[in-house]
Amino acid sequence: MSKLTIFARLALGFLVILLVVTALGAYSILKLGQLNQIIRSISSIDSETIRTANRLRDSLLSQRKFEKKYVVSKDSDFHRQFLETEEYIERDLERLRILMSTTGNPGLISDAKEVYDRYLETVRDEVGLIMKDDLYPRGEYEQKKELLADRIIGILEESIRTAKTTIESKIETSEKIGSQASKVVAIITIASVIVGILIAFFNARTINRPIVLLKRGTRNIARGKFDKHLKIPSPPEINELAKAFNHMCDRLKELDEMKADLISHLSHEF
Repeated sequence: MSKLTIFARLALGFLVILLVVTALGAYSILKLGQLNQIIRSISSIDSETIRTANRLRDSLLSQRKFEKKYVVSKDSDFHRQFLETEEYIERDLERLRILMSTTGNPGLISDAKEVYDRYLETVRDEVGLIMKDDLYPRGEYEQKKELLADRIIGILEESIRTAKTTIESKIETSEKIGSQASKVVAIITIASVIVGILIAFFNARTINRPIVLLKRGTRNIARGKFDKHLKIPSPPEINELAKAFNHMCDRLKELDEMKADLISHLSHEF
């Protein structure tokens, strides 16, 4: 360190501050990335899971209404609407299965799909009996369909609760990340200020102290004291200046001695 020039010391000090600031920026970017990832996860997965599950529940209830109306009226339009709604439900079930697979719980929707297939099979059997105009235990079919539909709705509501719990957990995690990041940023900022002050003080001292010594040496020369040589090991620029100053002192001492000899010699002759 003592061999470093003033420029090198200043550059090193600025480099240390730059590294600290860079580390602070990198840490902030990392934490912001984590927060953005959580927000995107909530928006694209958990919130979409809730919307899809709610849409599925509404579609299933609408399909139940079409099915009941068809059973009562035997109107083919209601059966057609029932089949159209089936396409939307199948599509949303697949979408919900994909969404739930990212949260590690795809089996829940697989159960819903299995129950829904049983519901469709029951409805198809009943529609076949209606088209044949056969007598059948309508009450038993209705009870079975109601139980299957209620079970599907129960699974969908459970998936909604799971998604809401996941959202709450992610929000809590994001709050912890934000709090931790605030503390770390505050600590690093304070440390950066302290490091900056220490570097500035050290650099100022390494420059100021040699200048003070040179100032004292100059005053000694003014008083005619040439014996005290300056010893300033660093920085190199000031060291070279001190060597030149000492050389000047030696030359002035020689001149002073020559002057004294000359005056002494002249005084002896006269």
